[in-house]
Amino acid sequence: MEVGINLENPFLYNEKIIKYLLLILVILTIIIAFIFFYKKYYKQIKKLIVKKGKKHNQDYYLQKLLGIKRKYANGKISNRKVCILISSLVRHFVYDKTDVLVQNYSLEEIKKLNMPDLANLIEKIYNPEFSKYSNDDILYLIKETEEVIRQWK
Repeated sequence: MEVGINLENPFLYNEKIIKYLLLILVILTIIIAFIFFYKKYYKQIKKLIVKKGKKHNQDYYLQKLLGIKRKYANGKISNRKVCILISSLVRHFVYDKTDVLVQNYSLEEIKKLNMPDLANLIEKIYNPEFSKYSNDDILYLIKETEEVIRQWK
């Protein structure tokens, strides 16, 4: 008695069906990858999208700085608060002039921007800005901030 083995063709299905299934699989993989990366990087993308507001000139920022100086001279704000306000003012000024979001940058990131005047000023402000008790000369910092704003090109 002879026993024979008949091997079946593994691709008995229509070749078009296999091609469509592979195409659907590739499309689904691309969609899932897109959704994954979109969710992962959405916050970073959202930070980069900033609504453009009205641009201010140097006089606007110098007037704001003068207001900070007056409040400090009248004893209405502390050294630390002055430095926080100066830092914010200068960062917004640079953003207005360059469209670089330096408001969100650390000192190290600012140093990498190749803006030495800004980096030096922010570095001098860091100590009194983050210390409750600082003996730094605030009027000198205000004067230096004014010079940075006036000399900005």
